Order: sequence, then structure tokens, then C-alpha cells
Amino acid sequence: METRLQAAQKSCQRVAGILLAAGSSTRMQQGDKLLMQIGRMPASARSFAMFEQCDALCCVAVVTNPLNRSAILAALNPDASQKKVITTEGGNTRKESVLAGISVLDANGCLAELLAVHDGARPLADVSLLDSGIKSAAAVGAAAPVIPISDSLKRVQHGLITATIDRDGLFATQTPQVFKREVLKSAHEAVTSDVKDDAEVVELAGGLVSTFPGNPQNIKLTTTSDVVLANALISRDGLAQHSQDVRYGVGFDMHKLAKPGPLRLGGVDIDFDMRLEGHSDGDVLMHAIASAILGAAKQGDLGSRFPSSDSRFSGMDSSYFVQRSTELAADSGWSVTYIDSTVIAARPRISPHYDAMVDRISDAAGLAISKVNVKSTTTDGVGNLGSGEGIGAQAVATVTKLR
Repeated sequence: METRLQAAQKSCQRVAGILLAAGSSTRMQQGDKLLMQIGRMPASARSFAMFEQCDALCCVAVVTNPLNRSAILAALNPDASQKKVITTEGGNTRKESVLAGISVLDANGCLAELLAVHDGARPLADVSLLDSGIKSAAAVGAAAPVIPISDSLKRVQHGLITATIDRDGLFATQTPQVFKREVLKSAHEAVTSDVKDDAEVVELAGGLVSTFPGNPQNIKLTTTSDVVLANALISRDGLAQHSQDVRYGVGFDMHKLAKPGPLRLGGVDIDFDMRLEGHSDGDVLMHAIASAILGAAKQGDLGSRFPSSDSRFSGMDSSYFVQRSTELAADSGWSVTYIDSTVIAARPRISPHYDAMVDRISDAAGLAISKVNVKSTTTDGVGNLGSGEGIGAQAVATVTKLR
């Protein structure tokens, strides 16, 4: 059966991202705006996080300039990303940088149906904005987020107002902007003049660009006052969590191995000649995760919530414990936002089953697959686990206060 992670990897052929981080920050007097701290994260890392959180996208071209390339990559930490991250050098104009992004995606086999272009200097865009753009572009071919202009508009020459411009029907555009790949590529190849954004390129090439609601908070960093505003917005709306709004829970479980198999682990049946003993299905990985969630939300422990003396849990699929623990956390005002886990086993090999386990765990916890991690280790022959008498698992759950 195809897992959700495998499905997401296939769907990456549908959407690829281009993160523009090649600007010179000439109007930012205090350094490179892409590296300035927004909610204790570099601005470019926050912008990249929107792509990271999009399950339909798995390939991102990061367009830098020679002076900031190393610093940008250090901020983004692409080795830790679940996306395929490719870097390339941009040009002197936005148009040249976008073409460079398209070219490097093509060269690396990322021939996605849709391309999402985002400014690295817009750190407050969220994945819901990108999802809206994907839907709109899939229907029309090109889509840009817009917000209505609320201020009066004046034309000024030599410091004097010469005209008032009717703002009716006027909107400001933002990014991410999303396009069918061939629409964007052919438009950039056809239009030779410089442009303000990619929607304008498609317009000049004679194409139609649909719109979807933007977000007034999705500001672009241009001056130091924008950095101050972005940090104020994050602080006000809780986009950067304060320490009292985030908790971590740790879970551990270990069961003996007994014949016959198969082995149930991480919600997956593994072809193995032994199984884990237990009142439920013995799934130590699911048990450790449920325990971590309960601990983070201060909801007791696995034994008190799902006691082995209760016949209802006999032989039960342990993914229920993760699902129910997530519900208990929510009832007490906490949302599970990330799960990291480790299986400790001498045998069998666990790594071939990571994807399927991530799929099952993410379903049980109601998380995107990008928010669940499974890894494994051995004890190099030390102890009962090292001798293959049993299997253990430990997990860390991150929960965030619901607002």
C-alpha cells in the first residue's frame, strides 16, 4: 500500500519552489535583510519554512548572490530539510534570478507542473497562503496574492501633489505567486524588459493572472522599520512562541521479543519471526510517542490512561493510544506540533520501514508527515536490547499552547 510520504514524494512533481535570496539589501542600512532576526530566526529561514511546511512541494531552488550564499545556506540548513534543496546564483535583476531558479530546477529533474516563487524577504507568509495560490494557479495558470490599498494615493512631483489617484480597484501584490511551469517559463523567455514581479511578466506576455486574498501581515522587509514591524507582529500574534507557550514531553517503552512474528512497530507489520509481547499489540514506538504526548500536556502516563488491566485494550492497535493522547492534549489546551522518535533494536533492520511508520504516526497524531521523524539505533551489543531480547523506543513530543 502506498504511504502518505510516498504520495507526497510523487506530488512533488506537481509543485516546486523558487526562493529569491539574491538581493543586495541596498535600502537596509544595517546589513543583509535576509539574515536579520525575525522572531529569533533569520528572515530567509522563516521564508523557507513556508515551503518546508507544504506537503505538495518537495523541491526548492534557492537563488542567492555570491556574497551571501554561505550565510543563507547556514540559515536555511538544507541538509535538515525534507525537501530537495538546490542552490544557484542569481542575476542583476529579479527576472534573471527567477530564470536562474527555473533553469536549475530543470537541470536537476524537478520538472514540476507548478512553480511557486517567493521573496526571501517576506518572512511572515504562511503555508495556507501558498496552498491558496496552488489551487488558484492549477485552475487558471497563474495566481498572485493581493490586498486592497486603503491609503489615499497621490502623484507627487518636486515635493508637491499633482494629482489624486482613484484607489478603487487597486491592489498591492505579494508573494508567493504560483504559476504553471510552462506559463512562467515562456513568459520570462518572451519578455525582455525588467519587471517588478512575476505576475507582471505573465501580464506583459499576454497571459491571465488570477488573484487570491493576501495577508496584510505578509510584509516585505525593505528598511529597518520593516524589521521592527515584523518582530512586533510576531510578538503580538504569537507567531514566535514564547517559552511558556511550548512544552516538551519524553516517552520511553521497552518490550520483550517472543515467537512467532510478525513484528508490529510504528503501526507497521514487519516480516520478522518474532513479535513484541504486550497487552495491546506491543508496539513500543507508538507507546513511547503516546507517553511523550501525555507528558508534554501533563495528562498522566500510559499506564493510568490505558491500563493493562482493562480488557478493552487487549490486542488493540496502539495507534489508538497516540490518537487518544493527542485528543487529551487538545482538550487540555495543547496542540502537538512535532514528534521525534528513536527505535532501539539489534534486529531487524528498521530503516526500510521509516516512511511507512511516519505515515502511520502522522495519521494517528493528526500531523503533516514533515512533522514526524523516525530513526533507529543499536546498543552495540550492550544489554538486553543489544542482545536482541527485546526492542525499545524513545520519543520527544513538542506541544504548543492553543490560543
